[in-house]
Amino acid sequence: PITKFCYPRGRHDERVRAAVKKAGYLEARTTEVFNTDLPNDPFQTATTIHIHQRDEYKGEDWLSVAKRYLALALEKQIGRFSLWGHSEEINREGNWEKVEQMFGLLSLAKRKWS
Repeated sequence: PITKFCYPRGRHDERVRAAVKKAGYLEARTTEVFNTDLPNDPFQTATTIHIHQRDEYKGEDWLSVAKRYLALALEKQIGRFSLWGHSEEINREGNWEKVEQMFGLLSLAKRKWS
């Protein structure tokens, strides 16, 4: 069963969150980035990195930002690291090699964290 929902373009309010809960989802995420904390509200779960050059990254490559936040999440030893993206954006921006590099780092982090 599908238990998690992503708000289209991250847009949500109390009415939307109530509808998502009523539909039976257990969690929903926003598109807010730079977060490695466990969510206070499972229906307003922020993310860490979007595989896409966002204005919030202030010109820094998303992979560089992701590496920094992964290190932060590992240092905290509690929390989470959330990486997301759309295949269309990844194709358009030529990011598949960077995605593979990030998955390699996540694999190493998982072994280190486990």
